[in-house]
Amino acid sequence: GLTEEVIADLSRIQALRVISRTTAMRLKGAEKSLATVGRELDVQYALEGSVRKAAGDLRITVRLIDIRADTPLWSEKYSGTLEDIFSIQEQVSRSIADSLRVRLTAEEDQVLVARTAPNAYAFDTYLRTRRDIWSFIPERMERAREELTRALAVVGDDPFVHAGLAMVNWQYINAGISGDRTYLAQATLHARKVAEMDPAGAQGPRLLGLIFSQDGDIVDWVRHLQRAYELDPHDPYGAVWLDFGWTWAGHPHRARPIFERLLSVDPQFDYLLFGMAFDALFAGDYERVESLCERSRRLAPDHPGIPMVLAQTLASAGQIERAVRVVEEQAAPPDADPLAALTHILRHALRGEAASADALATKAWEEKVWS
Repeated sequence: GLTEEVIADLSRIQALRVISRTTAMRLKGAEKSLATVGRELDVQYALEGSVRKAAGDLRITVRLIDIRADTPLWSEKYSGTLEDIFSIQEQVSRSIADSLRVRLTAEEDQVLVARTAPNAYAFDTYLRTRRDIWSFIPERMERAREELTRALAVVGDDPFVHAGLAMVNWQYINAGISGDRTYLAQATLHARKVAEMDPAGAQGPRLLGLIFSQDGDIVDWVRHLQRAYELDPHDPYGAVWLDFGWTWAGHPHRARPIFERLLSVDPQFDYLLFGMAFDALFAGDYERVESLCERSRRLAPDHPGIPMVLAQTLASAGQIERAVRVVEEQAAPPDADPLAALTHILRHALRGEAASADALATKAWEEKVWS
């Protein structure tokens, strides 16, 4: 997390091109050298970091690596607490810029200024539960909601806790796990609380944009997420959902520059590849959809939307049997989640098995999917 946040900072400095060591190694594979990866991505340096946590104390080690030579250029250790995390982030970003003798503009200097230290317990809960929220797995999402609710009771109003609660309630609707619109109403209450507590921040409009995406209000969907992107272009999920909005609004030319920028920062971000697959599907580039879905699936094999989109694409291209095989080989069982059921309904429809499709399209399923 800290490494990626530092890279987000450094990406705002025009003279630097940095990726995480983890991303570089994922891309390297067995057949590519680190230098080759650097040349392909036009990246000069890789950043490697580790964090050891004991209670509230942190021990952080950071190394900067010259990709061309695969040798370390700079390393440092930091000690502190969770309350110091943003201060440490600023120190790391500035130390790297100094070690490379980069002169910052006034604007670049300002973006590195540390934000206000968060409540340690609230921030830790927010970071841990975020992984469960984006899992699309009901049990993990419920665990996240319980942890965030407990944190709210302990620390009181906190922008990170409210943001987490807004996200998890929104995801119940977005993922089709529930058709109960109370979840969206709760998400809205928490999102507006975030906006009230941090009126100049990006988190409030970002959350509201996501919520409007589930209300069918594409104008406010794009308007809020565009505002969030202007305030903070380094949040990847918000940027991808902004691109979804532009694509579905019929303006893919506005989405593609954002896709390209995100791809240059993290070419192994599964949700980004999934978003780009939607763009390619709308453009009728079925071969590219297949490539992007396969890459995304390797990174997120349990994501229920990937086999669904790939099967739809192959069916649109007239490759019916291949579409059916994708569902049979890649999709979760139909009772796993509503998107998996939808994917199997498509399989039955492609084979003309109307009775089997109708059996899966129950009233309860419809209430979740079409909420």
